[in-house]
Amino acid sequence: MNAIPLIVCGMGRSGTRTVADILSAHERIQLYGEIPPQMIDAFMTFLDKVDLGYFKNPQFTEDWKARKLNYLYESFNALSKTYAKKTKDSLLVCGYKSPRHEMHFKKLEKHFNNADASAHYIYCTRSAETCWASYKSMPWNSFTLETFLEDYKQSLREYHVMKEAASERVHVFSLDAYTRAPDRYEYFKTRFLVPLGIEENERVRATIESNLNRNATVNVTKQNRKALLSEEVEAIQKDPDLPALLAGVAGV
Repeated sequence: MNAIPLIVCGMGRSGTRTVADILSAHERIQLYGEIPPQMIDAFMTFLDKVDLGYFKNPQFTEDWKARKLNYLYESFNALSKTYAKKTKDSLLVCGYKSPRHEMHFKKLEKHFNNADASAHYIYCTRSAETCWASYKSMPWNSFTLETFLEDYKQSLREYHVMKEAASERVHVFSLDAYTRAPDRYEYFKTRFLVPLGIEENERVRATIESNLNRNATVNVTKQNRKALLSEEVEAIQKDPDLPALLAGVAGV
C-alpha cells in the first residue's frame, strides 16, 4: 500500500473530529479512530524492538521495510477504540486521528521514516478562550483553567517542534478560522486536500456544506457552551507565554 500516512492531532475540543469526518467522506481516504496515548506509546516501544531485530540483519531489512507501512496502517485500525471491520480500497491517504498525539511526533516520524514514508500531520487548534469554554462545558472535564492552560501551551510547543522538523508536511486547522471562512470548502481544499495531492471531491464538499459537527458542544451535551467568567478571560489574555507560542500558528 503506497498511501500517504496522515495523523490528525492537536488540542482536544479543537476540530480533530471535524477534520476526520470531512476527510473520511473521500472514498480513497481511510482515517481510523482515536488511539489511547498509552497504547500508541507501548506500540512505538514494541516497534523499536522489532526494528532492532530486523535492521541488524541485512537479510531481513528490506523485506521488513517493504511490509512495515502496511503493518502500521493495520495496527492503527487494531489499536483504535473503534475497529473498522470494512476498509477502503486503493487508498491515497491512510492514518488516524487522536487529540494530543503531537506529543508522539518524534516516535511516529522515526517509524514512518524507517518504512521509507513521509507522513503528513494536521494540527488542530483554536483560541484558548473558545477551547477552554468547550472543555469546561464537558461533563467529563477534569481540567482547571490552570491545568488546561499548561496542556494547551504544551500542545503548542509540540506543534512548533513538528513544524520545525517536518515543515511543509505539517498543516494547521484552525477551528475558529474554518468557522469564519466564507467558503469552507475552499479553506479546506487549499490547506489540506491540495498538499496531500487530493483532487476536487464532491463527497468532501457535500460533507463540508452539510455543516456536520457531531462533536460540537451542543451535540454532545445537548446544551450550549458555557460562557467564560471575566476573570477566566483575563487570566488567559494575561498569560505571559501565549503570545510567543501562538505566533506563526495560522488562524489563531
